Amino acid sequence: MAETAPVARGNALARQAASVRKQVGRARGGNGFFISSWFSEAPDTGGFAPAEALTTSAPEDCEPLDATIAEAYIRDSAKREGVSTDLIREVIRKESGFHPCAVSPKGAMGMMQLTAATAASLGVDDPYDARQNIDGGVRLMKRLLDKYKGRPDLALAAYNAGEGAVDAHQGVPDYAETREYVTTIMKRVFEEAPKTGRNSPRAPAKIAPIPPVNVPAAAATASP
Repeated sequence: MAETAPVARGNALARQAASVRKQVGRARGGNGFFISSWFSEAPDTGGFAPAEALTTSAPEDCEPLDATIAEAYIRDSAKREGVSTDLIREVIRKESGFHPCAVSPKGAMGMMQLTAATAASLGVDDPYDARQNIDGGVRLMKRLLDKYKGRPDLALAAYNAGEGAVDAHQGVPDYAETREYVTTIMKRVFEEAPKTGRNSPRAPAKIAPIPPVNVPAAAATASP
């Protein structure tokens, strides 16, 4: 018998929690972010290693977040901030492939690849929690869009290379990685989506809205 939607979502979250715990738990022992929100039983209180110590953990050990749950989180945060859901979805696809435990060589963490400093400035105390990570990343993208007067190309460039680089170059920096990043996401959002149907409405899962987060007055300037 097929699982009902609520049961399926619950099982998906349980599997995700286990895969995140498997990867991040191997690097326990230092000071770092403590993962708690997805566990019915709290892990050991020893904490986890800093982000840089987690880079040896293979992202393949962590399953992508269930698509229905990811879509609900994206829509919830994007709607609250007035940001395009398609833009956020493609940023996540590019940044982490929807893997909540993804860690970059530079230590950026989670779905939207937030650095420790950026996460802290956004009020994200657990960057491996998909809800918190997406909510923080969306608020960062909203701030960048506001700063660059609604230009998604410049906001994306700042998200990838940092605001300082965009300001110094007075546009998208001439970095191969950043130009590829901006071009890929812009093409997916503004050219490919109508053809592939990614703009078609999706019914979000019935998940309680993310409560507002008190963001510190000092905005993040570090590149995620």
